[in-house]
Amino acid sequence: MKSPVAFLVLTIVFIFPSPARPEAEVQVKVIRSESDLPEAFCPLWKPDDILISDGSTLVLVGGTARPLLSPMKYPAPNAMGSLLGFVPAGRKLEGTLNIGAPAFRIKGKTEWMTYAQAAPGRRADDGSPTIECAGVFEKPGWGRAAVKTTYAVPPGRGRVELVSVVTNTGLSELKDFGYSLAFSADHSYSFSPYHRDAFPKLNYRIFPRKGHYLSWHNPNPVDEGERRSPGTLKPGASFTVRYVLAVDRDHEPLLRELALTLDLETAEAILAFKNVEGPSLEVIVREFETGAVFFRTFLEEPFATKVTLPVGRYVLRANFFPAVRERNIVVKPGADNLVVVENSSLGALRVKIRDGRGEAVPGKVTFLGLDPTKSPYFRPENPRASGRAFETVKNSVYPPEAGLEVKLPVGHYLVFAARGPEYDRDIRAVEVLKDDLQSLVFTVDRIVRAPGFVSLDPHLHTIASDGHMSAAERLRSVVAEGLDVAVATDHNVIIDYAEPLQKLGYEKLLAVLPGYELTRSGVLHANVLPAARVEGHPQAGAVPVDPEDPATLFRLAREAHPGAVLMINHPRAGDLGYFNNFELDKETAEKASAGFDLSFDLFEGLNGPNFFRGNQEAVEDWLNLLNRGYYFPIIGSSDAHGIASGEPGYSRTYVAYEGGKGEAFDPAAFLRALKQGRSFATNGPLVDVRLNGKARPGETIRAEGGAVTMEIAVSGAPWVAVDEVRVIVNGERRVVFPVHDDGKAPERFRRVFSLVFDRDGAVVVEVLGRRSLYPVVQKPTVDGLAPNASLPYAITNPIFVDIDGNGRFDPLRPEKVRVPNPGRP
Repeated sequence: MKSPVAFLVLTIVFIFPSPARPEAEVQVKVIRSESDLPEAFCPLWKPDDILISDGSTLVLVGGTARPLLSPMKYPAPNAMGSLLGFVPAGRKLEGTLNIGAPAFRIKGKTEWMTYAQAAPGRRADDGSPTIECAGVFEKPGWGRAAVKTTYAVPPGRGRVELVSVVTNTGLSELKDFGYSLAFSADHSYSFSPYHRDAFPKLNYRIFPRKGHYLSWHNPNPVDEGERRSPGTLKPGASFTVRYVLAVDRDHEPLLRELALTLDLETAEAILAFKNVEGPSLEVIVREFETGAVFFRTFLEEPFATKVTLPVGRYVLRANFFPAVRERNIVVKPGADNLVVVENSSLGALRVKIRDGRGEAVPGKVTFLGLDPTKSPYFRPENPRASGRAFETVKNSVYPPEAGLEVKLPVGHYLVFAARGPEYDRDIRAVEVLKDDLQSLVFTVDRIVRAPGFVSLDPHLHTIASDGHMSAAERLRSVVAEGLDVAVATDHNVIIDYAEPLQKLGYEKLLAVLPGYELTRSGVLHANVLPAARVEGHPQAGAVPVDPEDPATLFRLAREAHPGAVLMINHPRAGDLGYFNNFELDKETAEKASAGFDLSFDLFEGLNGPNFFRGNQEAVEDWLNLLNRGYYFPIIGSSDAHGIASGEPGYSRTYVAYEGGKGEAFDPAAFLRALKQGRSFATNGPLVDVRLNGKARPGETIRAEGGAVTMEIAVSGAPWVAVDEVRVIVNGERRVVFPVHDDGKAPERFRRVFSLVFDRDGAVVVEVLGRRSLYPVVQKPTVDGLAPNASLPYAITNPIFVDIDGNGRFDPLRPEKVRVPNPGRP
């Protein structure tokens, strides 16, 4: 069957004269094959898409209904009737987008509408070519609305003008809703000066892209809190939103046009930079009082640029990599406004990490500037080139065995070396002098061991989705944190770390598994591991995430990846949290909303280094589910998107399994141990717990007479505090042991005692510390409150105690979670 566009426009090529430039010709045509595209500017194209070309820009609008993914690999609005590409013509640039799908915000949830048709036309006032898209949105219990969206392309202006009208075509008032058009530039790097109080009208965003700049101006009322626009709409009434999308090879025409549109008093500033080392530097201009960003880009040669700015005071920051320089500037009308920023003088340190025997240790060295010296900012992935997120904080390096020479701005630094929670750390204060080379050899010894265990981080990201670094840089950070096993889990795309692992020569240090994070916005996030990569597949083998019901998503994942385990992620993390989205009862897990499904295998109880708030809620959910007979081994992971302030391995999971490490790793045996729960989750403390001298987490023990002997041992490196050990039985913190130690001995706590049961029990051990893990974990609090700090925490999987001798654990609350219409959306 032909698409609606095919019926409307067939294969006609429309030629419109340009009112602004009579000599220009505008082409509007339906794409049939790749040869219809004047250049390969949009890989999202399909037959029946519509192209507008005026000789200066290229615009592509989707002409067929098909699903798309966001840059983070999340499900995105349908391609039908959406702007898919927009670039300056003749430059061989790529400029993918996903802009224009109608978005209805109803009762806190965004619902996308897909257009039914898209057709070329002409604007009545000036004859500009247009694409007109229409459709109907209907929601039972809410109402019905018709939508008409027009994309106008004034020739020679380098812009697309968007107008969308939503009309209530039902018989009753539409209530409590907001309306807008979807916007995704398919590019993470951007800036916006919008500030609710100081600059409420400056609601625009500019994207420095590879070879060009894109701007998006939204002059519509800004939705805040519960207030939505239009809010309500009576039968027959309409509401209109307008936007302007513009593109140019340089930022200046876009800034000047926005200043003119917004009636701003502006002046030109010339920013110049001296003694730049490397291929680029980053320039950031923030308004002095508010910090609002009025300009930002990665600048390449020549290292000077002209910027149109509103008259006022600013802070100019130049990231020279590694030097960070800032200057206060005043932009005045009629002045030359020339600002020259010179790179810092540099010295160097040669850094090595050794143990007490003089053998090389693969760890990290981190540099913290001591006031007034700023911490260094080592060169990240260039976000203009990658289009993805990047490391805005990058102050660690990973010395090879021979050591590493690190250039640093002259100044004073606190420098430390570390290798994860099993090792000590070595801290030095150092002054870096101009043109001087000093040597620092750090001693980092292994302080604690977990024999028979391997450490795992099963939740990691790279620039393949919304992470901030390449796979190679991710592996460097993973090895430096002392992890034994890493799983690749980018959103909805399978990544395999095996090739970069081999290139780095890390096969003996680290084992890797391919996988992905099955992500459906507003439904769930769940890791699938392992999952073999499929070359040539749109998502490298990851399953499509169109279904909105969890049961179907779990089933599709199991069918596509036999033998894989499914791990539910951060279940209480706002609308990313599965348990929040399906309203699982927080008190006892008694009930959840329709569609809730528990057919997963593992439970991410620790996501990141901070226990309190979301992780604390998740742990309570896990204990409640245990009390109802649901056993999903608890897992700790970092969900690391960056490195500094988002280090891999904090948290992590220690798994007891019968197999080797590195090249001798046995995935099958490892997965068996993982599913059995022969493990504990931690961001620092190491825990060993046994019942009657033999039963360990994940096992069941027969307790005749109801009494068992429990042995707990907790160890930690000197920088990992241990202040309290708790014994949890059937969700109740039955025994609490305060710990008093000076942190010098590796073993912080050991206790052997009797535990008496009057019914079957699930026994869990929980460990807490009250001293922050900073700076090894570079995630300090923003408010100085302990609950927001990265405090030490660990929790074991349960040892099940069988009192009645029936060979199994009988839960405290045998009633299952009540779900209306279980397994259905």
